[in-house]
Amino acid sequence: MSKTVTLDLLMLAPTLPDIPDARCHQLARTILGSRGVEHCHVSSQEGAPELVITYDEDLLGEDEVQRIARKAGGAIVESRGQILLSLPPMVTSHEARRLEGGLRALPGVLSASVSRRGCWVEIEFQRDLTSADEIARHSRVLISPDTNVVDPSD
Repeated sequence: MSKTVTLDLLMLAPTLPDIPDARCHQLARTILGSRGVEHCHVSSQEGAPELVITYDEDLLGEDEVQRIARKAGGAIVESRGQILLSLPPMVTSHEARRLEGGLRALPGVLSASVSRRGCWVEIEFQRDLTSADEIARHSRVLISPDTNVVDPSD
């Protein structure tokens, strides 16, 4: 017999965005590959993104489904890194676009976004392909040698 459970996506993987993106859908695909899971998708109809999982109640209990989801969420979070780089004053919009494009071209960089005021660039990357230090080294060529790496969790 099938049963459906809805889980808060941000509780499973707090670093995922409020708006579902490719990582959220990757999480759903990972969970779908688990024995006893019949269907899994991301929904944001109620505001915050949720993970909707339908499973075979004869094979899994709700606690086991939640454990599978937490494990998959942890794996997604662990595989990604995020850093903030402070930028020198007076970054123009042209320089910001050039910096974003240059950073996005680096192997393992998933996204790079300069803040509206041009004070920071936020970079998300795959830990198995690159590191914060490697990205910072490359960014110095694109901006300036006095770039500071800041851990966003501080």
